[in-house]
Amino acid sequence: MVTCDMFNVLHDIMLTVPKNETKEQIAQIIANGYRARTIPKGFSMIIETLANAVKNAPTTNSKIRALQEFKILIWRAANFETFIGRFQNIAALLVEEVFKEPMIDILKNALQILRQMGNYGPEDLQSQLKKDLVPERLIHIRDQPNSDGELKQLIDQLLRCLNAIRV
Repeated sequence: MVTCDMFNVLHDIMLTVPKNETKEQIAQIIANGYRARTIPKGFSMIIETLANAVKNAPTTNSKIRALQEFKILIWRAANFETFIGRFQNIAALLVEEVFKEPMIDILKNALQILRQMGNYGPEDLQSQLKKDLVPERLIHIRDQPNSDGELKQLIDQLLRCLNAIRV
């Protein structure tokens, strides 16, 4: 299949490119290509690269963009199973980010990713989220005067998700 060959070539190029910015762009292209399909096991660098972009974003705008790019990876539940360790690491990072109460766009993107992980992730990932996401702190964030309707809805959905997780 031509598409798979193209992604394999892009992956090989990504392994040899020294610049992180170029790696991130290639990782985003590959992730977009696999949006509706499971990312192959050998492509773990895609997840690692996009997670590192979130972790190392130098500015607020670049963090928002990195989170939006990372969201591409969460729409296929099989990716959570295949790359459980990588997703556990990014989940821990996102939980920290949420409780820093960052800019609202960062918060919304992080909550969307965490909600998807909680709803469709494997049991280990769900257990981690249930343990790390303190409902009282989420409620505190939800009840802030600057919280808009979308943020409140995201937090309520995440709280329902956490309540449904049986550990």
